[in-house]
Amino acid sequence: MKHLRPLIIILLVGMSSCATTTQEAAPLNTQELSAPKAVARPLNIQRVKLTKVLNGGPGRFFQQMPVMPFKKAGRFLGFQIMAMYGDNIPHPQGVHVGDIVTAVNGKAVTTPDQFIKVWNEMNKAQVLRVELVRNEEALRIEYPIVE
Repeated sequence: MKHLRPLIIILLVGMSSCATTTQEAAPLNTQELSAPKAVARPLNIQRVKLTKVLNGGPGRFFQQMPVMPFKKAGRFLGFQIMAMYGDNIPHPQGVHVGDIVTAVNGKAVTTPDQFIKVWNEMNKAQVLRVELVRNEEALRIEYPIVE
């Protein structure tokens, strides 16, 4: 399950976006932050586990990794990971509680349509790239999807 943590983020970010009815401020230009640094050693996601997660649907992940919209200077930046439950123990090279997810596979996930598009593309994806902010530093974590 710990290898599915990035997918859980996608699901929760998208579902949080679907659940909100408030008007968000224009997204903060993440280019105002430094260019994302790649995290050292990538973690892998097994395709068979990814498929199982995708087939299970997004709803089951609300309990695993709650997120909240995060704003900086009054502008939407991304979704902050508030907690990790179950098997979602933070890995040193993975996402952590407090991280702010700004994009998944190069796409912002701030609306239900964006979430659905990213969700549907995961069946074919070869890698899961999570762009985030941790301690005001932009990072990119890549999770190769292996057969």
